[in-house]
Amino acid sequence: MGIAGLRCSSQMNVVDYANDAFVETNPAVKVFECKSKTAVTNIASNLIAIPLSDGRTFIIEIIDSARTNFANNISITLN
Repeated sequence: MGIAGLRCSSQMNVVDYANDAFVETNPAVKVFECKSKTAVTNIASNLIAIPLSDGRTFIIEIIDSARTNFANNISITLN
């Protein structure tokens, strides 16, 4: 992703239900769980950063622009 200091430990691929066979090979959206020593700013337009109070930052990468609205509505919270 080209973000300095960002270290991601897991990735989840997302597709619409009709394309579930392509979840590994052709995801529409990717969600990464990351840690960063600094705030994640000035990122590419196809990326969304969601920082949590525990120090993790979730990065949402929009691969298919038709899924932009979906990606913008992802909410990640601590329970």
